[in-house]
Amino acid sequence: TAKFLSMIHGYLDTQKQMNAKYAEEDPGELLGNFDVGAEVTKPSYTQELQQLALTMEVLDQVTTENDNALATSTSSTEKVPVISEKTAKFLSMIHGYLDTRKQMDAKYADEDPGELLANFDVGAEVAKPSYTQELQQQSVDGKPVMSMSELYEAAELAKPVYEKIVQKLVDKVHAATDDDDDDDQVVFAPLKGAKRAEEKANDDYAQRVPGPGASWLFDIVRGSIKFGSTEELCKCMELLKEPEDATEFRLVKAKNRFQNPTLSGYRDFNVCIQITVPNEDGDGSFQHICELQIHHIAIKSLSKELHSHHYYEFFRSYFDGATATLTDRMADLEMIAGGEKLDSEYLTKMLT
Repeated sequence: TAKFLSMIHGYLDTQKQMNAKYAEEDPGELLGNFDVGAEVTKPSYTQELQQLALTMEVLDQVTTENDNALATSTSSTEKVPVISEKTAKFLSMIHGYLDTRKQMDAKYADEDPGELLANFDVGAEVAKPSYTQELQQQSVDGKPVMSMSELYEAAELAKPVYEKIVQKLVDKVHAATDDDDDDDQVVFAPLKGAKRAEEKANDDYAQRVPGPGASWLFDIVRGSIKFGSTEELCKCMELLKEPEDATEFRLVKAKNRFQNPTLSGYRDFNVCIQITVPNEDGDGSFQHICELQIHHIAIKSLSKELHSHHYYEFFRSYFDGATATLTDRMADLEMIAGGEKLDSEYLTKMLT
C-alpha cells in the first residue's frame, strides 16, 4: 500500500511538471488547439487512460494529506491510514453527494417515467447557438451595447415587457393543459447586480468577438416558473420553441438539464428569449435577451430539502469548476466502494 501511494504521488508530481513545461513552451496553446480532424480524433482507450488519471487524483486526496499517507500506530509493526479532519469531511461530502444524486435521479424517474422531458428536443440551433452580432444585447437605439450603463438602461425598459410575456406564457400553458394549478409559481428576480455582472463580463466574455463582454450578458433580466406536472413543462417548452407571435419573442438559447443534469442530479430547463422592447418615446424598438428557468415543483422541492446545491458548490470549488469530469470521478469512487459507504472505516479496510 505504501508503494502504491508513493506511485500515486510520483505520478501526480510528474504530471504537474509536464503540464507546467508545456505551458512555458506553448503559452498560446497553438499545439493544444490544433485540429487533427474528427476522423482521426482520440480513440476511446485514450479517454479511459484519462479517466484513470482523474480517479487516481481523487484517491490521492482521500488517502493522503501533506504527503503523509501512513502513520505508525501504537504497535511498531502495525500501520493504519491517516484520516484527518479534512479528509473525513471530504469523504462525508462524497457520501452525501452520492446519496443526494440517487434520490434526485429516483424523483425524476417517478415524475417522468416516460422521460418526455429528457427527450424533449430544444433544437440544435438553440442548444449550441452561434454567437453572431444578432445575439448581442442592444442599447435603446438598437445598436450593440458598448457599456454596462447602456446594458442596464435597456434592461430597465425590458423588464416589464419580459414579465408580461412570461405571465402570458404561463396562462397559455394552463389553458392548453386544462390545469390552473395554484402551486405553480412565477418569480421575477430583480436585475442582476452590477458588480456580479461586471465580473461575469470580464471573466467569461472579455475575449468573445465581437465585443464588448457586456453585450453577451443574457441574465440581467431573469425569472423562473415552477410547474407541477411533466405535461405543463413540455407544453411550456413547445410554446417557447414555436411562439404564436414571433414578433413578440423568440427562443435563442436553451439547456435541457433533464437530459444533462447538474452534478447533484438537479434537472430543469434553462432558456434565453430575445424580446422586442418599445422605446420610451414609442417611435421604435430594440431587442433584449432575458433568462428564464423552468422548474418541476417536486424536483425543486427535493433539491431544497437535500441541500443538493451545497454539494454542487463544494465540488465545483474543489475541482476548480471541472464538473463535467467530476461526475465520472464520483462514479469511479462509488464503484470502488462496491456499494458500501465510502467513509474512513471503508477506506481503512481498502488500504490494509
